[in-house]
Amino acid sequence: MSDEPLTVAVVDHADRIVVTVRGALDEDGARLVYETLTAALAVRKADEVELDLRAMEGWTTSGLRELDPCLALGVRCRMGPDAAATP
Repeated sequence: MSDEPLTVAVVDHADRIVVTVRGALDEDGARLVYETLTAALAVRKADEVELDLRAMEGWTTSGLRELDPCLALGVRCRMGPDAAATP
């Protein structure tokens, strides 16, 4: 797993909320992601909420499992190569 610290950023677009996760995801990081999502949704309800995981540098299995509550909120996940990181 990468040594890059986990960061979670929220961008409120007109049509959706996007939460981007960068760095290495473990259980504590996944809980932070959930807390960030619920805080963003408490401020504004959105028809579409996206969890962008493409910039993750690594993860633990337990960290991925801890994302289950996010999925229960109806969040759509984006995974795969980070398009912004592609030359």
